[in-house]
Order: sequence, then C-alpha cells, then structure tokens
Amino acid sequence: MVQERAGDPRVVPLDGLDDPPRRARLLRRAAALRTLSIALVSGAVGSATWWASLVVRDGSAARRVWLVVAVVFVGLLVAALLAFAAARVTRREAAERLSLVGDVLRVTERGGTTAEYDLGRVPVSLRLRSLMSVTDPRPVWAELVVGADELAAGRFRPARVLPLSDMTTRRLRPADELSALADAVGRSSRPEARVAAARIRTMIKWGSLVPLRGTSVDDIPPASP
Repeated sequence: MVQERAGDPRVVPLDGLDDPPRRARLLRRAAALRTLSIALVSGAVGSATWWASLVVRDGSAARRVWLVVAVVFVGLLVAALLAFAAARVTRREAAERLSLVGDVLRVTERGGTTAEYDLGRVPVSLRLRSLMSVTDPRPVWAELVVGADELAAGRFRPARVLPLSDMTTRRLRPADELSALADAVGRSSRPEARVAAARIRTMIKWGSLVPLRGTSVDDIPPASP
C-alpha cells in the first residue's frame, strides 16, 4: 500500500464531483433499485403462488402452464438479483472516497476498506457513454476504465470505473484532478493508456464535453502528451 504523508503534494483528492446533490441522487437511485428488487421478488412469489393454487383447482391446467410460470418465476428472480446488486453498487459509490497518491488511484469505501490501482501498470482506457443512442444529441459523460478482470474467452470487465464528468450536467472534474490523472496514466507503458491520457488533456483544453454529440471516443482528438 502506498504510504500517504501529511502535506504530500503527490496526494490529490478526487472529490470534484462529490457534491451533496450527486450523492443524494445516487442514494435515491439506490433506494429505487432496492424497491424494484423487492417488487420483482414479490411478483415471482405471486406467480408461484398462483400456479400452486391452479394445481389445487385443476391439475391438468397447471401442467399446461407450468413452463410459462417457471420462465416468469426465474426471470423475475434474476431481474431482482440484478436490481439488488445495482443498488448495492450505487450505494457504495455514494459512500466511497477517491484520491490519487502518486500514480496510484486509492478508493476508500464505507467502513475503511481500501482498494488501490496503479495507473502506470494496470490497463486504462477512456470511455464515453450516453443515456440513449449514439445519435441522441443529449449530453454524454466520460469515464476512465481502470483495470480489468478476465471472465472467459477473452472477455473482460472493468475493475473500477472512474467518472470524469457528471452524468447529468456534463460538468468535468476540476482541471487539477484531470491533469493529475492524465500525468499518472500518461506514465504507463501501455499505448492505449497514453492515448487516454492525451484525450484527457484535450478535455481539459475544451473545459467541457459540449463539442461532443455522440459516444465515439475517437471524437476526442489526442493532444500532444
């Protein structure tokens, strides 16, 4: 673990997006997802109860619909699990604190649990996302995809997704945070990481994501490192 010293100029708190409205928004989203998961479980239990009552009344009818009920039951349970997992992730995001210590991204979660990612060593890439389709003119937001866990057959999932702008307002992180991230990522030996660092510098020059109308990361020209 990187040792953090008081007054160390290498320590950059990444709290430019952590304003009270954003945290309140995340907590509301987590509560809505949790409510949705409960409703889906109730629907699954209801479908199973209805089928059981049909068995009692008419066994032959129950045999004709059992497959449909089974698919609905399993589908509702899977959806409930996904909603519950999303609620936990969203609530954790609202509680975690981020900082950059040298080239290491430090994530301190609720309860004091700490995870660290060396931006000079792990895979790093820049990603743009939209609430709708790529042709939708509404604002996109930028994320730094940090690290990757191999799943299977060459597929990966990000170990950490670091927002570089607010999802709703397009507001970028402060320039000092983005500059520190670009410097750390730019020291990587991975070509894609250095390109990501160059594109972050372009975003700093723009001052916003207003020039963008879609989610193609190639629409951000890499500035000279």
